[in-house]
Amino acid sequence: MKEFLNHIIYSQLKVFILIFLLTVLNLRASEKVSYQEGIQSLNDSVDMVLPLFTQRESYQSRIDLALHPENKQLDVLTFTLAEDSVGFSLLAAAIEIAEKGGAPRIGFDAFSSKVSSELMTYMREKGVELRAYRPLSYNFKNLLYFLKLGPLGFVNYLNLRTHDKVFITKHGTIVGSSNYSKYYFLLGKKEMSDKKERWEAWTFLDREILIQGPAEYEARQEFERKWNETEFWSTGEKVNLTDDVRRKYDEAILKQKGFLNQIKNSKELNHFVSVQDLEYVNDTSSFIKKNNKIHKKILELISSAQHEIIISNPYVLLPKDIYEALISAKNRGVIIKIFTNKAGGSDEGDVSKQFKFDLRKLENSGFEVYLNEFFYVFHGKVIVVDKESIYWGSYNFDNRSKSFNSENGVFFKSIEIAKVIYDRTLKNGIFRGVEIISQGEKKYNLRYLPQTCKEYYGRPKIETILLPRGFWEKIMMKVKEPLL
Repeated sequence: MKEFLNHIIYSQLKVFILIFLLTVLNLRASEKVSYQEGIQSLNDSVDMVLPLFTQRESYQSRIDLALHPENKQLDVLTFTLAEDSVGFSLLAAAIEIAEKGGAPRIGFDAFSSKVSSELMTYMREKGVELRAYRPLSYNFKNLLYFLKLGPLGFVNYLNLRTHDKVFITKHGTIVGSSNYSKYYFLLGKKEMSDKKERWEAWTFLDREILIQGPAEYEARQEFERKWNETEFWSTGEKVNLTDDVRRKYDEAILKQKGFLNQIKNSKELNHFVSVQDLEYVNDTSSFIKKNNKIHKKILELISSAQHEIIISNPYVLLPKDIYEALISAKNRGVIIKIFTNKAGGSDEGDVSKQFKFDLRKLENSGFEVYLNEFFYVFHGKVIVVDKESIYWGSYNFDNRSKSFNSENGVFFKSIEIAKVIYDRTLKNGIFRGVEIISQGEKKYNLRYLPQTCKEYYGRPKIETILLPRGFWEKIMMKVKEPLL
């Protein structure tokens, strides 16, 4: 009898171990999902992400999601929408969705975008609604805002921007840093065939991420709220389109439709990875009050750091509270690494001037600074804390993102994605460590740390940075500082 009971217990134990192993193996297998399998499914229960590190990945994933046979949804917010090949690619995809019975909606910032009333009218005829955020013009509505807010409040209103970047479809949502202009995607290279012209134009290298799961619900809810409650939207002036104007836009859309069909599903992208605590967050501006959700959560992220903080951002003009939080982290032993564009290497002239001062401040504060020397302007906005906690979105490390822009992004935890970010940023990236060598108050030398044996034993690369010293130049920089 005893032997029989032992046999039963042993058999049950083997079954239990087998079930446990199968469960563990199944969990491990489910941590990754192929790109095609991921975008075919309607995942609303598991937090999954797919990092998009290149222009090609970001561009194709948008096409694959938008033109999915079962997709009838396209909701987009962007800072820049241009009437060029990339802008018309987005509009062509939106028209295809409208032709399938969907109701695409695209919101853009009027300050950064040059979209004509003719194009907005044309798109409405095609079933796509375009809205401009806070268009500045001499109209009755702006006069009412001036009277309501007063001079100082109206100046604040003029500086509000919708800087959110989100691309929502039925089968996935993309957040990150790309705008819809040829300078952000592959088409810019095709159109600027002359080498000299390419080097004179800004071409951006972004960081984006495709998400699936419960966080998408929040993204859709936040889009609806902003679309329906924001009082600064404009649908453009009502204009009568001529046949010539319609023909011009028809040809532009037809050209891009053909290109979209060539790119669609033309390359297998990487796999989706399951992550923890994926949360979509965005903040908004309403007259002179800004909801600072992103900024506050980034401060919390920095304050939680125990070992290391990695910041990748194109514009590092640290707001006072962010700088103090980083100093506090450093004082408790946290390593701070900042990856950004070199002094004078930004697409924003005033930002480049101010960064020449702030770069020396960052280095003197004991942070490790790495600068981009590459052809592209780095434009990604990513934070990694303790090789696990991650922010990925549109937020810049400057006062404009803190005080004026509405921003968005995702927060989540993933050791695997953190390692990928680290490898792409530091090991195989475009950044080089630097040291500041003081040359007095008016200038300093920037020495790039060697990466190869040849560089180590050869002549080090040193740049001399001249600081703005003119009286009026310094006055204007001080005036502009809160807006940078």
